Order: sequence, then C-alpha cells, then structure tokens
Amino acid sequence: MTRYEQRQTSSRWLIQAAREAAGQPGEVSEVLDVETGELRRLRASDPGWVRPPRVARCRWRLGELVGVHHGDKTAHWSGVERCASIWGCPVCAAVIRAERAAEIQQAVETHQAAGGSLVFVTLTMRHTAKDPLNVTLDAAIKSWQNLLRNNAWVKFRDRYGIDGYVRAVEVTHGLANGWHPHVHALFFIDRALTDDEVKDWQTTMSERWSRYVVKHGGGEPSQLRGVDVRPADKDGTVVAQYLSKIQEAPAEPKRQAIGNELARGDMKTGRGRHGRMPFELLNSSSKRDAGLWVEYINATHGRRAITWSTGLRDRLGLGEDRSDEQIIEEAEQDTLRVLIPAEAYDRAKNRPAVLAHWLDLAESKSYLELAKITDGQLIKKPRRTPKTLPEGQKT
Repeated sequence: MTRYEQRQTSSRWLIQAAREAAGQPGEVSEVLDVETGELRRLRASDPGWVRPPRVARCRWRLGELVGVHHGDKTAHWSGVERCASIWGCPVCAAVIRAERAAEIQQAVETHQAAGGSLVFVTLTMRHTAKDPLNVTLDAAIKSWQNLLRNNAWVKFRDRYGIDGYVRAVEVTHGLANGWHPHVHALFFIDRALTDDEVKDWQTTMSERWSRYVVKHGGGEPSQLRGVDVRPADKDGTVVAQYLSKIQEAPAEPKRQAIGNELARGDMKTGRGRHGRMPFELLNSSSKRDAGLWVEYINATHGRRAITWSTGLRDRLGLGEDRSDEQIIEEAEQDTLRVLIPAEAYDRAKNRPAVLAHWLDLAESKSYLELAKITDGQLIKKPRRTPKTLPEGQKT
C-alpha cells in the first residue's frame, strides 16, 4: 500500500473516531443539497459536522485553487493542509524523517572526522497486551529524562567522555505483547571505548534504567535485553540488531547508516503478527487495528520523536534545530507548475492513486498533460512558491 493510501485510511479512521466521540454516527453520512437536489458529503457548515484532528485533515483544500510544484526532485502540493506529523502521517513523516536522518548522518561524519567515537544504545522494557500505550510511552520517556539528571549522570558523562546525544523514540505493536515503546540514543563521545568499558556502560545504565522504568509504571526491563550498547564502526554504521524487525537475520549481520536507524522509523517493517510498525496498521481493514491506530495517534500527540542534547548541533556545525513544520514548509518551496481548480481536486482528494498519478505527471515534467486532465491552468512563466496563491489561497 502506498503512503497516500495509508494516509487515506488514517484519515477515515480518525474522522470516524472523532464523530463517535462527539456522539455522531461514525460513518460520515450524506445530506441532500437544497440547491442541486443531489446527495453530497457533509460540509463544515452543515449540522452534525465534526472537525477531525489535524493529522486527519492533511491534504484538505484551503482555498479555490491547488498548486502543483516541481523542482529538481519530487512534486508536491500547495494550497492544502499539511499536518507535519512525524508520528501519524505516512506522507509528511517521510519528508521529515529523511531530513532528520540526513542531519544525524552529517553529525556522525563530522564527529568521527574530528577523532570522536559513537555509541548506539537501545532501551526497552517488558510489556503486555493489556498495557495502554500512553502509560508505557510515558514510562519510557520519563525514565530517559531521569537518566540524564543528578550527580549520577554527571559522573557517567564525565567517565565516558560524552559530548552529547541524539534521542529517538520508536513504537511497535505485537499481537501477543501489545505496544512496545523503546528509546534509541546515539551518544557522541571523545574516544573509543574498550570492551570492558562497553560492558561497564551497559551494567551501570541497566541498573538506573530498570529502577526508573519501574518507578514510572513500566514493566521491569529484562537484564539481558533491557539495555543494548554497541559502538559504531569507523565508517559511521552500527550493527543493527533491531533490523531483525525487518527480516530474519542473515548469515552476515546487516549494517545500517546510523542516521537511518535512528530517524527512519517510517522505512522499517516489523515481524508480522509478532511486531508491526505503526504505519503497517494502516494496511489493514480490521476494526481492531483501527482502534489501535486511534490509540497510537492520541498517545503520541504533542510528543517529540527526535531530540538533540543542548549545544551538540552548534558544536557539530548544524546550527539551530528546525521544527517539523519548518522542514515541511522548506520542502515545498519549489517552482509552481500547474493550478488545479477546487472541483477537480475535490473529486480526487479521496482517491490516493489519482493524486499520486498527478504528482507522477509533474515529476515527469508532463505539466501540460496534467493541466489538461485537471482542467487546470498551466503556469507558462513558472515561479517560486508565492506567499499567497490567487483567490487568497495559502501555500
């Protein structure tokens, strides 16, 4: 299933959940249009309309025209809502996580070129199918925060020469054991660790991690798997133990660029019924998976998926961190090629394959054909994205 089809499934499930929470029928009903005498879908001005969450409105039209833009790479829209959700939107997440992964990889290469080393740590906890995601996710994030506080952390940081870190939170779901939130952290250190130091790191961090997880309501971590510590190689890769979620381990352990392993949760797949990445829930048609998806969206709302320690970006020449919204906005500053009227876009907005085909036409530079099949306007003097489109439409 394509990202656009997954987004459409997400939107449908979230709209149904929002309506049911407001006491309305979950399925969006049709109403009789008094002007045309035809049945149509509910509009915002109709009684019984319920405003869904922002992530469900991604791709909704904002004005009377929708722009199609294309530069050197991918085509994209303007004049439509973009949710900029790194957690809940398969389309926006791909853009955001690609940028995050590139930044992390740049940081890795800069740090290693200066003689520094890296340690990749994964922190997990025990969990059951009965554990609500908001509870276990809270436990994971609060326990991580506790690790970085008080004199114990200062001593730990100084002992291993830790200059900073990048932290990413990831969530999977298994049929038997339910939600599995876990933390990936990449530590930037000033020297290579010995084998004994790696073991000591794991022992020391495991003791503190286990204590904090239990304190915050999580299941006591396994002594064997609760904390996984592995140094990165000199070429900026790490033995990706957790890539077993993608496929069975081959004879030679796979190695993954650290930026991708840390940031590209949208590219990973789980192990079928034993563990699925959240976006894989959207490939289903079951009510159970719809309920799991709504729970996931609610539990991750407002949380940061990827964070940097204070000062690390500046020390590595990356500058100020951008918000997810800024990354989406910057990705949409390509040249305006075609303007599509509202009627044509509305007929296609719930048909992911059609929208994808239109973007394919733009990416193949078939702008005239795109304008013809959409009754759109070809921009004969292409221009960069303006602050406002005609008819007051926002980009």
